[in-house]
Amino acid sequence: MPLAQWYETTVFDRERRLAARFVVVPRRSLREPEALDFPPNAQHPLLERLGPDVIDLGGPPAPSYLPAALMVTFEPAEGLSSASLDDRIGAYPTYYPEDRWELRRFAEEVVFSRVIPFEGSPLGADSLATILTEAPVGIGLGAYIGFVAAGERRVLLFFTVPAGIIIVGAAETMAPGVGELLLRVLQGLVE
Repeated sequence: MPLAQWYETTVFDRERRLAARFVVVPRRSLREPEALDFPPNAQHPLLERLGPDVIDLGGPPAPSYLPAALMVTFEPAEGLSSASLDDRIGAYPTYYPEDRWELRRFAEEVVFSRVIPFEGSPLGADSLATILTEAPVGIGLGAYIGFVAAGERRVLLFFTVPAGIIIVGAAETMAPGVGELLLRVLQGLVE
């Protein structure tokens, strides 16, 4: 019986009372690992498995814009569209008003700190920015915003790199209802 595995970690800021949760699915655990090798400018083959409420960001944002992408996961999803996401992420850091500075500082720290369990030899921790920038250019890179319902609609980020899939969001977003949905998505990818 082949075993599948994914890694989960939650990063919590005690002072700001904010938390982000990461789920990493290594390539070796995917049912169809070759799906991560899709060519540039092609629709990702895993996109249909993530469901109808997913927006293709056209590749990962530049590292300097990753905190803005993470900040979106802390907001309700109502009214978000591909265009409004581009506006929010593209206007970073000016889009987010002063009352969101604590969230901004947290997002910046999370994106650039080595906190994500990522397979290497041996297993280590890396930053989201490093994982996305050190992946080979083009092949297999993808970035998606997924909307999930758990009370109110919330946002999750999905990143694909040749080595696997990274799912990230506000820890509160990945509450029990969303956790069940996420489990179904992950089981569909690894079974």
